Amino acid sequence: MKKWILALSLVAVAGVAALSVGMYHLLSDQDRAKLNPFVKEQYSYVKIDNSAVPANTKDDDMVEYTLPAWSENGTVQNTTFNGMKKLREGAYIQLIAKGGYINSYKEVTADQLPETIRSHFTEDSGKGTATSTSNDTNAATQQ
Repeated sequence: MKKWILALSLVAVAGVAALSVGMYHLLSDQDRAKLNPFVKEQYSYVKIDNSAVPANTKDDDMVEYTLPAWSENGTVQNTTFNGMKKLREGAYIQLIAKGGYINSYKEVTADQLPETIRSHFTEDSGKGTATSTSNDTNAATQQ
């Protein structure tokens, strides 16, 4: 009787483990990165430039921005993300990414910018692009 209970327990544990691994592999890369505790969050910063947003865009329309983003170590790369609404012109935005996917963003003040990045945000910094979209997802990627 004890052997049956032990065997049944082992089969149950193996089944749960197999199901967990299988479900993990069914997730998208972005969802796996969000769930994986070993993938560290990365922060980068952009300054909002609405000059490329179409004039007929409402303030509460989702807008896709492509802007130069500065990482905390001082490197820059063009990054595309979706704003849930038209963001305030000139606002500093902290992008929170995990595994190369932007999960969220928040507005920060100039004083909250890391010292290594603050000097890069000048009035003549590189311009980005923005487009209005009716998508209701907040999926964004770093290019």
